[in-house]
Amino acid sequence: MRTQKSPHGFTLVELLVVIAIIGILVALLLPAVQAAREAARRTQCTNNLKNLGLASLNHSDTFGFMPSGGWGFKWSGEPDMGFGEKQPGGWVFSVLPFMEDQAIYDIAKGLSGQQKLDALVVLRSTVAPMLICPSRRQARGYPIVPEALDETVYAGNNPETAGRTDYAGNSGTVRFGWEGEVQNGISGPTSDCLSTYPNCTFFDQIEPKIDAAAKNGLPFNGLIGYRSEVTFARITDGTSKTMLFGEKYHNPLEYETGAHCGDNNSVFHGYDWDNLRWGPMRNVNDPTTLKANTTTRRTPLKDKAGFNGGGPGQCSQQFGAAHPGGFNTANCDGSVSSVSYDVDLFVLSSLCSRQDGFSEQE
Repeated sequence: MRTQKSPHGFTLVELLVVIAIIGILVALLLPAVQAAREAARRTQCTNNLKNLGLASLNHSDTFGFMPSGGWGFKWSGEPDMGFGEKQPGGWVFSVLPFMEDQAIYDIAKGLSGQQKLDALVVLRSTVAPMLICPSRRQARGYPIVPEALDETVYAGNNPETAGRTDYAGNSGTVRFGWEGEVQNGISGPTSDCLSTYPNCTFFDQIEPKIDAAAKNGLPFNGLIGYRSEVTFARITDGTSKTMLFGEKYHNPLEYETGAHCGDNNSVFHGYDWDNLRWGPMRNVNDPTTLKANTTTRRTPLKDKAGFNGGGPGQCSQQFGAAHPGGFNTANCDGSVSSVSYDVDLFVLSSLCSRQDGFSEQE
């Protein structure tokens, strides 16, 4: 007669071996999965920059110059003011029609009085997903923190939340206009500029200072700056060797707070730390050396907690990203590339200047 045998179960040792094998597989696969996800996010980020670059080239084809940096951080886009030096808003606002976002550009178009002021609040709160790097944060509105702003905006009020950008225009190596070195000593109202344009107190004071700075060896050498209208003829170092846009550095602890001065305004505002960044500046008297304070605050960085770009309370001036290894850029010929965080600072200075005459491979 046959005897029926009961099936054997797992012994404790066998179970522990299986668990250990699964743990090893997870440990091996998880970094690969994370790397694949980051690669996908980085590709999306690169595509965003590619599209911004192409939009700017289309802007240049239409108007003859690259998008302007606008008037200052207290001004937002004005659809009835056109493009170039007469547009108060920054480069983001000016490229909207070339990114299939004409509807956003037209939010306040043709309006006046309180209707226009209300529409400008809506504009400032609007989010443009193409301006957000998926490795850093989600494309949504982030808080406007009154105490993080120097003053209220001109023409209307700030919304509770506003769209932001993770990409910055290349403003060269010398800061001009609002918050720039050349602005020192300028006083008087700027809020009259819209109603009195082109006869504005601020313009009348700052333009001679910019001209004087250029004569003293400090010309605007970027692509997007204060009331700029840079033509292709002025990119004498070569379009493929000159940066147009790059990812901006940001403190991870402040991705979503709206509290830092490099990320506290609407994306559609003019010349600002939020939407422009700078490269290291060569010394005027000895261009083989770099100005010390610009190397400290303009060395590209991977986002790191607790660092705001140069010291306590200082705004970020440098390029950088949430990606490992380096940050992405869009160049003036429409190409995209990646720049290492360890890039030679003289090379970075050349990438940020359209007319310094130095090689990016020096």
